[in-house]
Amino acid sequence: MSRRAFLTRAAGLGALAVGVAACGRDDAAVFAQGGPSTASPAGTSSTTVASSSTVRPTTTAGTGPSSTTAPSTTAPATTTTTASAGDAVHGELVTAFTYATSTSGGRVNNPYIAVWVEDADGALVDTIALWYLQSQKGNRWLPELRRWYPASAATRSSVVSAATRAPGSYRVAWDATDADGQAVTVGDYALCIEAAREHGPYSLIRQTMQLGHESFRVDLTSNGELRDATATFSAR
Repeated sequence: MSRRAFLTRAAGLGALAVGVAACGRDDAAVFAQGGPSTASPAGTSSTTVASSSTVRPTTTAGTGPSSTTAPSTTAPATTTTTASAGDAVHGELVTAFTYATSTSGGRVNNPYIAVWVEDADGALVDTIALWYLQSQKGNRWLPELRRWYPASAATRSSVVSAATRAPGSYRVAWDATDADGQAVTVGDYALCIEAAREHGPYSLIRQTMQLGHESFRVDLTSNGELRDATATFSAR
């Protein structure tokens, strides 16, 4: 066979081989013979993007390929200060309450109201609010505040008072200091709200609580014409 005939025959056989490889018997056979690979190169992993998070995961050390751990969703630990007897209390106690008369129709006189704090022995620590008719005649009825009046004997003259209020909802604040302006110390106290009016019932709410370095909120039990009362302490 001449060289030219040999080359011509070899070219024909090559074209036939390419055609068989390209067509195959079906699609599975074609894919089985190869083609561009869609798998990740060995030793690497695909990346998933979390669109809802902007926190970067942290990389953990290892001898093999780098691995990642999901960001922690645990809240950071908080430090709690333990209150000890003798420590000063720093914060504000806000008292909210509603005075609503129990009678309907006719004239209703505004009540006398006192809000104050007592210590664990029942002694007055500080008067937060005092509302009464500030006249010579009005002074005569102050003893109707049966609990506050005797307890305030030593400090009554220095109490900053105000005029009576019509029925409604009110808020008063106490800065955790005593009648001399000194910070009170950690311990048990009682918040008192007292109301009395002419031709009306006598009402008293008294709630014991512990003041320290922790904030809290407590609902107070209604009594008489005093209702919807709460005490909220915000520690600083």
